Formats: sequence, structure tokens, C-alpha cells
Amino acid sequence: MVSVDTPEDNKAFAEKEHADFPMLANPDKKTAFAYGVISPDAPADRQFARRWTFYIDPTGKIAMIDKQVRPASSGQDIVTHLGESRHELDALIGGTGLLTRFVAPFGRHPILELAERGLLGPETVVAHAVHVGDEEIAALAASGAAVAHCPRSNALLGCGVAPIAKLRAAGIRVGLGTDSPSSALSLDMFDEMRAALLLARASAGDPEALSTAAALQLATLDGAGALGLADRGALAPGLLADLVAVRLDHTPFWPCDDPASALVLGGSPSLVTLVTLGGNVLYGVDSTAFERALPAAAAARSRLLDPASTQPT
Repeated sequence: MVSVDTPEDNKAFAEKEHADFPMLANPDKKTAFAYGVISPDAPADRQFARRWTFYIDPTGKIAMIDKQVRPASSGQDIVTHLGESRHELDALIGGTGLLTRFVAPFGRHPILELAERGLLGPETVVAHAVHVGDEEIAALAASGAAVAHCPRSNALLGCGVAPIAKLRAAGIRVGLGTDSPSSALSLDMFDEMRAALLLARASAGDPEALSTAAALQLATLDGAGALGLADRGALAPGLLADLVAVRLDHTPFWPCDDPASALVLGGSPSLVTLVTLGGNVLYGVDSTAFERALPAAAAARSRLLDPASTQPT
């Protein structure tokens, strides 16, 4: 990981790598590429992009990861989108389709390419894995990489349905994700659980393809496992007291004989009464902190969307 957030960072990096990449001197282009919005057009930038990828670190600064260095060797975990769409595979395997101006083809599935380079491992979370066959699934399993299943995003964008039954059967850690509010409409994990359930059953033509209990596990214990977090994800002695309490008596499934089914099929954010993280209460029905924070959040969003507010002073 290398910081390139400031002009001084850029100069130091360019001198160290003997690099002359126009992207480094263009903050707008650099930031957009960090978010995956655009890809460089200049030959030098394309060469640069094949080795380095930008990202926004937790402090909001722009940094880079060397694609030729396995994340584990630098103490970094990484999430990467692989096998998400047919367009991706057309470009990376055959050099055809909509994305050819952004990427150079590898001639084979990107999962196999990264596995061959030794760039997949237990520290890697593969988002989507929709378009994967037996060979790619075997490569993921052998590497120890995990998969983030994002059913609503994949459905909304017309990507398809990930073969989560095969992924799980191969011993791959699979957790539930939302991708982003721009591609999944919201960050609602209740909706995500229902989507995972419905799409798994519809695509398999089997009402037992994914149970409600399994869908709940994807969103909790298996999600923690996919991220390598062994100290949370279940209510058990020795694990962190991460808890979400939900009212089931306000759902159509009350009274219920199967709380897991009632939660997955009828749960919603509006029914959450308590959230604790590590035993600390973050939200409760008697708390007004969340409601009081809403106006400030709305004002901050307005400032972010106002071009005038982002101009240097």
C-alpha cells in the first residue's frame, strides 16, 4: 500500500518507481479511477493500471495497492470484484465487448489468472462470483478466498445469480453483501436475505435450495467468517456481544413457531429495537441519537452533492 494523496506523495512515488504516469498528476481522474468509475485511456496510464490499483483508505486518503504483491505479504486484506458480469469475461477472456477500451485481455477467466499469479488467498474476498464454473470454483476453494454474495445488485444489473450452493459445497466461505446503494437500492440486509433466498430457489428450481436458516447464517456467522472475523457472528460464549434485536410481533408471521423464518421473511430496519456492538449499545428504541443525527447527515449529503462546496478555497 502506497499513499498518493498529495502532490508530494505523487512526486515521491514517481521518483521511486521511475514512473511518469499522467494519472498521478490528475486528482479528478485519480479519484474516479479509485472508485472504479473510469479507466485510463493513455497507453502509459493503461500500463500503470495493469500493476497498480487506487482505492480510498479508511481515512479518506487516496492510496494504491501493487497488484503484483499478494495482500497477505503486506498485511492487507482486499476485496475485489470478479466474475460479476458477462461483459467482464468477454473483455478479459476474449478481448471483445463493451469493456475492451478499459482493460487488456488475459485470455482466461480472471479468477484463474489471479490464482496462477498467487494473488488469491484467505485474505481475499471475491465480490459476486456470478459467472464461475467448476474450474473457477475449484481455484477459489484451493486458494482459501471467500466470496461476497450480492443477489440484489446482481439481479438489478442483470448479471445473473451466483451458484452459492456449489460455492458452499466446495467449502468456500460465502457471506452476504449489498455491493452498494447505487446498485442494490439500499443497504437493507433483510431485503438482501430475502433476495438470496428467492433467487437461489428460483434459479435451482428447488424450494429447498436455500433455507431461511441458511440465509440468516449467510448474513451473520458466515459473513463474519468470510471476513476472517472469528470472534463474532453468533450468540455464543467467548464471542463479541454483537446483537440486533427485532420485533416479530409486528410482522405477518406472528405468532411464529420458527423465529429464523419470521426474521428472514418479515424483518425490516423499522422493526429493529436494539443494536449492540461489542456489548455497547449503538441504537435503542428509547434513544433519540439516531433521529437527532438525521438532519446533520442530510446536510452533509447536500454539501457533498453541491459542486461549489468542493472547490478549493
